[in-house]
Amino acid sequence: MSKERKRSLAEPNDLLARIIGIPATGILGGLLSRHAHEDISMFAFLANSILITFIVWQGNRWMVIKLRNLFPAYNQTPKRIAAQFTIGLGASTIVLIGYCAVFSFLVRGSLPDLNTIASELLIGLAITIIISIIYECAYFFSMWKTTIIEAEELKRQQVLSQFETLKSQVNPHFLFNSLNTLAGLIEEDQDRAVNFVDELSKVYRHILNTRDKETISLEEEMSFLESYLFLLKMRFGENLRTEIRIAPELKKMQLPALTVQQLVENAIKHNIIATGRQLLLTISSDDNGTLTVENNLQKKLSVEPSSGFGLESIRRRFRLLGAKDILVNENEQKFSVTVPLLHPA
Repeated sequence: MSKERKRSLAEPNDLLARIIGIPATGILGGLLSRHAHEDISMFAFLANSILITFIVWQGNRWMVIKLRNLFPAYNQTPKRIAAQFTIGLGASTIVLIGYCAVFSFLVRGSLPDLNTIASELLIGLAITIIISIIYECAYFFSMWKTTIIEAEELKRQQVLSQFETLKSQVNPHFLFNSLNTLAGLIEEDQDRAVNFVDELSKVYRHILNTRDKETISLEEEMSFLESYLFLLKMRFGENLRTEIRIAPELKKMQLPALTVQQLVENAIKHNIIATGRQLLLTISSDDNGTLTVENNLQKKLSVEPSSGFGLESIRRRFRLLGAKDILVNENEQKFSVTVPLLHPA
């Protein structure tokens, strides 16, 4: 789930619930504990009961928001509930005893007896538990609903990404170049022609095999990229150079399928690749667990029509996975995109 969405869920949309719930709960709690305060007028007592309910409700609400920000995930639900009940009940006990003592002293001129305190505590703590349960159930339902929506959106982005990649591979321009390259290889070197067809089939097979996966390992992505780069180098020859520097311990890290391929395709699409104008693609990892795809900048004066899908698709998919945003850097010499690598589930 995206961090922005988690933050929005942490702040409950409960204005109407508070407007209705605080007076109703205060009146109900007051009626239940009325027997301990029969010497006070009904109006004054119910007003007092609503006031203490307001204090307890608002205090618990503040604590709920803080704990949602501290423990936002599904797998942190036990921690969040434990902290909520421990802190909530402890704080409510202190507030209720203190308020009961002040109220009794101001109204009666004496401190309350133990029976009165016990009665107030019982009602007050019951209200605290009910409030905590209501907020936790509402949060759990919102998280569940949002997770389903974002899972569907992630799946949609994944399908769109695969469609765009597949479309770019089967468009007439790509097919013309691939078949032209293959025709030349058949005449010059049949073994290399067979390798070309084999690598081309691997590209399509990978796209089909990853269509139902949210993420794949960096090792799988780079294995696929080898086949994709093989096709590109058959087309561009020595005019396309690549340098790959990835730490072995990061190979099991995850990322959305076809991420690196889309970044490489973006570089090919927008830059001149010709004799004397070599394009250098560098794919490297760093100690912060990120992957960077960088190329020297030699922009084409005119490029193929762009759908604007590539970088924005990658950015959306990482956000839906709750990861850090991608970083795009450009200067006069270089263009680079840095993406975060995700820990395996």
